[in-house]
Amino acid sequence: MMGINEKDERRELLDAVADAGRLARGLDQLLESMAHADQLDPLDVEGILALRSISERCAERIEDAARILEAAERGLLCRTLNAARRKGTLRSRRGSRRVARPASSILAGARNWGALGQLSPLMVSSSSTM
Repeated sequence: MMGINEKDERRELLDAVADAGRLARGLDQLLESMAHADQLDPLDVEGILALRSISERCAERIEDAARILEAAERGLLCRTLNAARRKGTLRSRRGSRRVARPASSILAGARNWGALGQLSPLMVSSSSTM
């Protein structure tokens, strides 16, 4: 469903959010160490705070883009499942043959897949060792 390009774009967005967060933390640490060393110049403080503000805004924009991408992926999944339900079939990964599946089982599988994230860590670890 999600192509390699979309996966790469999503990974890059998540990396960019992490980078912006690291930048903000680094600027905080720089400001703190300058304060401890009594090397604070008002212009330095102003510049560091401006850079921190910019990095926070960038992180917010990147997070918004990631949410938009995720919503688009969910929309694509819904359209694909609806089409499979209307046809009563689901194409195999190769696309060379069709595998008949009732649409209700496809939707139930999608719901169950989403519910895996709600399992407690104990349930997941005990079921994975079996």
